[in-house]
Amino acid sequence: MTNSPAGLMRRNLLEVFNEPDPARRAAVIAVTYTEDVVWHEPDRIIRGRKELERREVSARVFETRHEAERHLKQGRT
Repeated sequence: MTNSPAGLMRRNLLEVFNEPDPARRAAVIAVTYTEDVVWHEPDRIIRGRKELERREVSARVFETRHEAERHLKQGRT
């Protein structure tokens, strides 16, 4: 996977938020996010890699339907 915006979005979706194994998820977070990452969710703000690693994995399984693209100054997959 590349470090292009589309590649990073895909990695985030498939290898961080789909990954049930904490060690594999932590390894991807370590190369994808800075130590002081701030992640905004509708009900909370997550600060730092360690807190992001502790974020529970959804019971849902995410998949991509097409390549990531820019839409209204945001990305979508």
